[in-house]
Amino acid sequence: MKNIIRIILLFVLLLLSILLKAKVRLPHLISDGMILQRGVELKIWGWADPKESIAITFLGKTYNIKANKEGHWSVLLPAQKAGGSYDLVINEITIKDILFGDVWLCSGQSNMELPIYRVLELYALEVKGISNSSIRSFRMPINYNFNEAGEYYKGVEWRCATPENILEFSAVAYFFAKELYDHYPIPIELINIAVGGTPAEA
Repeated sequence: MKNIIRIILLFVLLLLSILLKAKVRLPHLISDGMILQRGVELKIWGWADPKESIAITFLGKTYNIKANKEGHWSVLLPAQKAGGSYDLVINEITIKDILFGDVWLCSGQSNMELPIYRVLELYALEVKGISNSSIRSFRMPINYNFNEAGEYYKGVEWRCATPENILEFSAVAYFFAKELYDHYPIPIELINIAVGGTPAEA
């Protein structure tokens, strides 16, 4: 009877250790639907417990690393040609629908920030029925922190150019991406960091 109780206690302790184990955390940039830059090595990074073991599996290859003493970790993945979609597995997390193409940083003031819904009367025909999952946008949140750099953004995601999402796209950025895609049909990602009324060095 005592042996059975010991076995049960050991099982409970093991289960608790698994449940209490900190999960890997990722920046929201590294999430479902992301487009990564083709033709270059890619750094994937995140956070975990100090010295935590991390297994990254991509395109049939697994990379085993450990978080450093501050809990930071990163890995370099080999360059890929344009295409997709692919899955990326990081411990218990699976990131789906990854494409490789060209990534453009859309910076500036209100002219770059201006969303399509504010100019819809001018471009209603151009955006009607848009459905192109190879053009995607990631709108960085406008959060102010004058003490330290932000690392973990909440409530943001990669969005495809669809009727449900297109009105929130930057008008300048979308029509730029559309022109590129019409000539070079590879996936295009628009990372929108424009903020109206800000100086270029902000």
